Amino acid sequence: MRTVGNRALFEIRPDYTLLQYQIDTLKESYPNSEIIVSLGFEKDRILKHLPHNIKCVEDADYENNGTARAIGLSLRVASFSRVAVIYGDLYFQPSHLEYFHRDKSFLLLDLQGFISPDKIGVTEDKGRIQHLAYGISPKFAQIAYITGLELELAKRLMIDARNQKLLGHELWNKVINQGGQFEPRYNQERIIEISEYKDLNRI
Repeated sequence: MRTVGNRALFEIRPDYTLLQYQIDTLKESYPNSEIIVSLGFEKDRILKHLPHNIKCVEDADYENNGTARAIGLSLRVASFSRVAVIYGDLYFQPSHLEYFHRDKSFLLLDLQGFISPDKIGVTEDKGRIQHLAYGISPKFAQIAYITGLELELAKRLMIDARNQKLLGHELWNKVINQGGQFEPRYNQERIIEISEYKDLNRI
């Protein structure tokens, strides 16, 4: 990512970044929502593109920490009891934001092959996610909705400094191992992880 710049700042059309698209789509779907952006790489460039009503957290040691640290910092300042964790390089549809009012946590899964085969997948059984790992399918579509016990477990886990280097999927595995439950929710519409400029052609 660092050879081409922060992917959240890629322009999906002239003068309109992926980050702006994410914020606008979230606000259209949930006008009263609180949006928290986790900053690290190219923090100053990101800040220049953020509206004034967006809350920010910063991982000053992002080069040594995992994505779970960014998630934990955001959870710490979140005001609501229902939280959606959405990765900053993800181009999603408004339909992917449905069900954020539910009382049960879930992970969005890709059944259409939009997410690359080399990305994180899940195993599931009886309507529950069992484990997240590489080399399995269906693929995790990088949107997690957490509430209730799962939210409390994630917050508690990220207080522990030993967990700061975890990747996001490793955090969800720890939540599951400590008794949390994620339902699988299946994606039928196009969702794109923007890894490099050529991925913009898929939008």
